[in-house]
Amino acid sequence: MQIYRPNITFFESDEMLYKQTADAVADILLDVTGNQGLAKMALAGGSTPMKLYKKLGNNPVLPWESVELYQVDERFIFPEAPESNQYNIVESFGEETIERMKDSFFFKTGGDISTALANYDEVLNSIDGQLFDVTILGIGNDGHFASLFPGGEYLSHQDAKAISTQAGQGFDVSTRLSLTIESVLSSEVIIVLLKGEDKKDVIKELMEGKKTASEYPAKFLLSHPNLYIYQSLEGVE
Repeated sequence: MQIYRPNITFFESDEMLYKQTADAVADILLDVTGNQGLAKMALAGGSTPMKLYKKLGNNPVLPWESVELYQVDERFIFPEAPESNQYNIVESFGEETIERMKDSFFFKTGGDISTALANYDEVLNSIDGQLFDVTILGIGNDGHFASLFPGGEYLSHQDAKAISTQAGQGFDVSTRLSLTIESVLSSEVIIVLLKGEDKKDVIKELMEGKKTASEYPAKFLLSHPNLYIYQSLEGVE
């Protein structure tokens, strides 16, 4: 696995983190839609990116009619539940913006897991070539990204583009659905958002730590040539 050095930018405040990231994502969407006609973005759940999604949803110049939204991961609960990523993504963007999009593809978690995965694989398999133009992620304190947690077997799923996973102790919903590592990496640009005192060691482990990718899954992201990590230093000592 070839390793690339990520592009790392630090911001003095959360406000600047979200403003600069929203501008960067908007530039990507405008460039791709202007040149190719359709932009595909994959979005992670969790609390950190929701303010970014709200800023994007309020951007008056983005051509949402030429943008498709995909989920990076989801808790296996009903989509109407306040804990679901779908619920929070829709709330953050606003239903009006979601309805303007060319399409929005969410994991269908109302039935059984195998059906939900088969449906999502069908959607992703219909895409020719690279899956996404931009993917937004976070990284957990344990090194997980998407819903790919330490200790999982993530490199032996053959042609599956989405899999079921189990979160570790301390997470509210243990059963998850997630893009595979290969699916996440099938993006022109990957942007990782980090903020808070508890994330100060993430970059240190990525760049200098001795843990393996199995122990710290975020290290798989280092095999992507266009990985951008944006970290807010607000509240970090």
